[in-house]
Amino acid sequence: MRVALVGLGYIADLHYQAVRKAGADAIIGCDVNPAVAEAFASRPGVEAVVGSLDEVVALKPDAAHVLTPPNAHFAVAKPLLAAGIDLLLEKPMCDRSSDARGLIAQAGEAGVLLGTGHNFLLYPIWDKLKAAVDGGAVGALRSIDVCYRRPFPPLRANNTQPWAMRGSRNILFEVAPHPFASALDLVPSVDVEHVTTSRPQDLPNGVRFFREWNILGKSGDVSTRFDLSFEDAYSESFVHVRGSTGSVVLDFVHNSVVVNTRSFAPEYVELAEQGLHSASAYARGAVGTLLETMAGKVGSKKSGAPYEQSIDRTVAQFYADRQRRVLDRRLGPDLALRVVELGEAVAEAARLPETAQPDPVAQVRATGPAPDPTRPRALVLGGTGFIGTALVRRLATQGVYTRVVARRPEPARARFADLPSVDVVQGDLERPDELVPYLADVDVVYHLAKSVEGTWEGVLQHEVEPTKRFIDLCADAHVGRFVYASSIAIFDAGDASRPITEATPASPGVVATSNYARAKAEIEAYLLERHRDVGFPAVIIRPAIVLGVGSDPAHAGIAAWPHPNVALHFGSGRHRLPIVLVDDVADAFAKALDRPGIEGRCFNLSSPGCITAEEYLEEVARASANPILRKPRSLRTMYASQVAKWLVKKAVGRKDPFPRWADCNGRSFASPFDCSVTEAALDWHPESDRSVLLSQGVTEPAEAFIR
Repeated sequence: MRVALVGLGYIADLHYQAVRKAGADAIIGCDVNPAVAEAFASRPGVEAVVGSLDEVVALKPDAAHVLTPPNAHFAVAKPLLAAGIDLLLEKPMCDRSSDARGLIAQAGEAGVLLGTGHNFLLYPIWDKLKAAVDGGAVGALRSIDVCYRRPFPPLRANNTQPWAMRGSRNILFEVAPHPFASALDLVPSVDVEHVTTSRPQDLPNGVRFFREWNILGKSGDVSTRFDLSFEDAYSESFVHVRGSTGSVVLDFVHNSVVVNTRSFAPEYVELAEQGLHSASAYARGAVGTLLETMAGKVGSKKSGAPYEQSIDRTVAQFYADRQRRVLDRRLGPDLALRVVELGEAVAEAARLPETAQPDPVAQVRATGPAPDPTRPRALVLGGTGFIGTALVRRLATQGVYTRVVARRPEPARARFADLPSVDVVQGDLERPDELVPYLADVDVVYHLAKSVEGTWEGVLQHEVEPTKRFIDLCADAHVGRFVYASSIAIFDAGDASRPITEATPASPGVVATSNYARAKAEIEAYLLERHRDVGFPAVIIRPAIVLGVGSDPAHAGIAAWPHPNVALHFGSGRHRLPIVLVDDVADAFAKALDRPGIEGRCFNLSSPGCITAEEYLEEVARASANPILRKPRSLRTMYASQVAKWLVKKAVGRKDPFPRWADCNGRSFASPFDCSVTEAALDWHPESDRSVLLSQGVTEPAEAFIR
């Protein structure tokens, strides 16, 4: 069986695993981003990767999964259906009911299957709820309450790249189809009576995102209510069905179902029985989820977290249905259309018409200075990140022509639309040879890009090796200076008696354990080698813990964050942290543009230590008006836990590096940082006033970030 996956974003990984389990012999990947497609090509079982639907059709897959954003489903599905290919679309089918009807009609005429993956209905616990309701355990239905209160990650970072963040109504067709499908699998329709939206968040692209929705409706005599929340708060997700003789509660978070019904026992006995029954159900769900998730983490193909299992079951059901040419009700077009129609009804009741978003570039008036022809010209990789954005703005306001290389140029152009000296071009570090034309007329290259890969093999392939190739290309182009953003993460900063200076070497223990530190250390070593051998004009800058408006207060350098408002600080939490403001970091990088005599040198960036982890967390909690659960985390306990995890992984054949004590110890930041050499060499003077550092580095970011 040959299967095509169209759209290779984050959900494609789960579909890839699922189709392999379902028996796919060959997999075709399709994505318009060449770097994404190329990375997918290395996976086992992948026969080909392509960049267009015509190429997908030419390869004649038996079935295809459409995994693009909802607004693209219609355009992607039409040619695939026309080619006679069975389709499984990620929910929802479309973001318009008219498009959904068009696809349904086309699939019917072509005699192909058109499934939609409402995977929440494929949780094993959903079968129990459905059986209880259909079997009459709760009597005649009276009400259905669907609660979905879970953080939507792009909101926290104000990340406007996901489609859901590009329109006020889009979340109704991105996340809300899960709760909508839950209700519509129990009743035939929902008439929307009232919608309340609240807790708006105004995004940088001009979209107003409502973080809370309360939707009231009716299905005949059955009351329905949807309670949706997407902000950072305690996660809850459940369906509560109440009937004339009982109720059933399905808890997705705790993977449990509780059915309570009337009995012949006295009320006090009945209540006790129900309490024990509920406790037993939650205990079974908790233990089962723990065992299945752990089994999945150590490599079991038949286990995994409940969400992963729901994707597996959705895909398995689709391919079982292909054999009999009839779709299960949960995947079928009837439910899929009703989900889209309900989303439209909610948007209409909330008075959120479908309107085109204004062009963010066209609406911005250029206010920055024009490029100064007497200044060096710069090229920046990673110019849309937190530090990169500050650097680009600093250079541009100084009249430096700045060329920003971005994978997605349109959002970057919108970000810098007010700066006439900034030119945004499309490119990707993972394809360094394609960046050569951009080097022809620039004097200085800034490299602030990094990989988000989880394995060393991935980091090596997508960051280290492309960077080394890019360095060689810059040498061939006779670039005047190459400024690389490394990190203080390469040091073991756990010894209070040993100051960290520019001459401190990278810690072998840290580098052996942390892929991030290892990548930085390897690239640093390559740059210094090239400088020694051929005089390559490399400058290495290592920022410390960088803070400022736009940074996430849940900073990994401060503490471990199991949840956004739960912090475990490393060690006592009373050591003074190496903190530096983002504007000071941008200033140091900008000074490296044309400061003479700094080639072949490394520079650390930190203000004098004056704020501890405890003080940081206290101020974030105060400024954000969100209490933070926090406590010290023993470094020895943390290290013992890492060793125990390594032993388990080793027992099942994983080849992760053995954890080193230096990696844990260094997180305490007991070592003071002495940046006097940097200050003198760059004429750099970072903010040292504790009240200013606290205000600009902690208070203002917390107030702006956690609304």
